[in-house]
Amino acid sequence: EIYKQNNEYFTKVYDKRRDYNFEILSLVSPYSNVPNIACRGILISQFIRFAKICSFKTDFIYNCVLVCQRFIKIGLTSNIINKYINVVLNRHKWISIKYNSSTIQSEITSNMSYTDNAVQTNERTNSVLASSL
Repeated sequence: EIYKQNNEYFTKVYDKRRDYNFEILSLVSPYSNVPNIACRGILISQFIRFAKICSFKTDFIYNCVLVCQRFIKIGLTSNIINKYINVVLNRHKWISIKYNSSTIQSEITSNMSYTDNAVQTNERTNSVLASSL
């Protein structure tokens, strides 16, 4: 999504799957025959994609949290996800530089706990991220 504010253009992620009232399964189960490295690759590629698209750190963190919540929902542990986040942020230091922040990993992990009530989780994440603006 591209928008203009005060004669400047900004971008953020638009995911049409969020417009539906039902969940779209887009991740492979960690219990399938697909190697775990595929899950790591998906997470890393999504983080890089979000970092390239999002003009603001809050949008980047919000989208990363949503991806992490989906991984938790399909059965990956938060410890494994934290390792994957660490890998992507260590290999792609430009992400921390772009958002002028050394606390991105802690901001993502502190907001990624998954509950069965997705609406409540998204509202909590939105309010936490909005308060950091």
